[in-house]
Amino acid sequence: MLYNHSPSGGKNTNKMKRLKLEVGKTYRNRMGEEIRIVKKDDDTGKYPYIGDDNEWYAENGRYFYYLELKNNPYDLIEEIVKERE
Repeated sequence: MLYNHSPSGGKNTNKMKRLKLEVGKTYRNRMGEEIRIVKKDDDTGKYPYIGDDNEWYAENGRYFYYLELKNNPYDLIEEIVKERE
């Protein structure tokens, strides 16, 4: 199942109008998988962010894919906010 919204109903997420990835934060893709951004490589152009899945992302969460699909299942669509203990 693919999501254009939070599969958790918005619980423990930070749905943003425009996503702006940051290293160390965790995001959810359209398939509901959690991806943590582990590195930013400023020399790579349009897709400088690397996830813990070893895939490349644009600053707005778009997944690097040669065909530039409109709603790619791997696009990051929301930040996951971890509960404080």
